[in-house]
Amino acid sequence: MILVVLLAVTRAVGQIPPGYEIVQLTENAYYEHRPAINNRGRVAWLFQIGPGEHAIEVWEDGVTTLLTDWGSAPHLNDRGDIAFHRWYEDESTYQLWLYHNAEFLQITDDLVWNVTGDINQAGEVVFHRENYPTTDIRYMRLVPPGASNSSAEIDAVNVRRLNP
Repeated sequence: MILVVLLAVTRAVGQIPPGYEIVQLTENAYYEHRPAINNRGRVAWLFQIGPGEHAIEVWEDGVTTLLTDWGSAPHLNDRGDIAFHRWYEDESTYQLWLYHNAEFLQITDDLVWNVTGDINQAGEVVFHRENYPTTDIRYMRLVPPGASNSSAEIDAVNVRRLNP
């Protein structure tokens, strides 16, 4: 005999866990999306400032500031690093950028699409690279001291800049 047990799954609609609240960070503006949050409660998102033009805002401790008026798809870590991409109209490409220590660093510069994926606590970034019809995933990782690096890894100069 086979015994079948059905578990009733109850889903409470419109309820949040105890101890949490929902806070409105933007004011119903047009085209604000792709929010990202780190473990310190810092939030970043993109918003449209004009036709096809995107900017990135950051909210922290109740204050919203403009990070850049040219960027999209932000991802952030607890150190304050923010990986994002920018659209280059002349070349019809996206290029990967990193905001680190109040400085903007262009990570990629080629004639293909380089679109952000995610960033970890060490400042390493994984991203999607597309040269239609082929695509691949790239990983900007820290190279251990004394190890050689290939052209797909961040160079020693940038490692020092990322890890002061």
